[in-house]
Amino acid sequence: MKGKTIFLCAGGTGGHVFPAIAVYHQLKKKNFNPLLITDARSLNFLANQNIEYFVLPVIAPKGGRFNKLKYLLSLSYSTFIAFKKIISKKPFILIGFGGYPSFPTLAAAALLKKRIIIHEQNSILGHANQVLAKYTEKIATSFFEMQGIADAFKHKVVLTGNPVRNDIINIGKLPFQEITENSKLNVLVTGGSQGSKIFSTVVPQAIKILPEKYKAKIHIEQQCRVAEIEEVKKIYDENNIDAETKTFFIDMPERIARAHICICRSGASTLAELASAGRAAIFIPLPTSKLNHQEINARYFEKNNAAEVILEKDFTPAILAGRLIFYLENSEALKLRSQGAKRLSIYNSAQKIVDLI
Repeated sequence: MKGKTIFLCAGGTGGHVFPAIAVYHQLKKKNFNPLLITDARSLNFLANQNIEYFVLPVIAPKGGRFNKLKYLLSLSYSTFIAFKKIISKKPFILIGFGGYPSFPTLAAAALLKKRIIIHEQNSILGHANQVLAKYTEKIATSFFEMQGIADAFKHKVVLTGNPVRNDIINIGKLPFQEITENSKLNVLVTGGSQGSKIFSTVVPQAIKILPEKYKAKIHIEQQCRVAEIEEVKKIYDENNIDAETKTFFIDMPERIARAHICICRSGASTLAELASAGRAAIFIPLPTSKLNHQEINARYFEKNNAAEVILEKDFTPAILAGRLIFYLENSEALKLRSQGAKRLSIYNSAQKIVDLI
């Protein structure tokens, strides 16, 4: 099978494209010829990657009636392009990683009776993967417990986990950093590649209302949106908080390694990385996530004592301040959550997906 072409089909957000990139590199090691088919949103992630890719013109299915019509037209046109690409490149198999941009190529593959495998990063099968499940050989999953898979397709399920970068996996091999009288609670705050406004609003105010003895025991590293970073920095400076604020972290593995706890959303890639690194978390699920997958993801970690969940409607400075005080006074709880996260990690996920071919 070496030397054969394999299509990897993924939506352009990090949660879909990062696992595809990991599998791409694993396939190259095995002397396959992978081609990543995605949409324009992935270009930022692919800028420094040695990856062969093709961008479909499909656009997001949102907005009013006119935009929905544009989406349907782009979907049809992308499917036509995918047909031509499959016929010309003759892929041996196609692997889908979810997201609406994966659908045109995999739909074309199903009509051409090509072999298909799909990978689901979340704890509930996404819309595109639900439609495609009937036409796939295997459904690779990332969680021990899954929702949204019809009984008729459960025999196709194989637990592979969600591929994670090696520099994240290596963090999990290090011992837990104990908090001592002379050290601080290191808190990492990130809302994804574009930040999150609610974190910029709530977290600084929570730190501001902490008693002085606790303020001196916290170190914050916070990702902020451009519009809010100056105000966040001002609050930290005025309260003499040991804090670093940036609009984007290019060195995320190093920051995760330093962190005792992360305050973040609960997308699939975030969960996989925190599990591999063995880091406690306070998850604030994105309430508008499709199929409410972020809350479902987060509750799974909460159930396994790997994190706690605060819904966005309950995410207030007072609530967060109380939780930070708890962890400052109970460092053993952080260690237990770290151990809980590690128990949920699944290693060699990219290779496990390749093994399904």
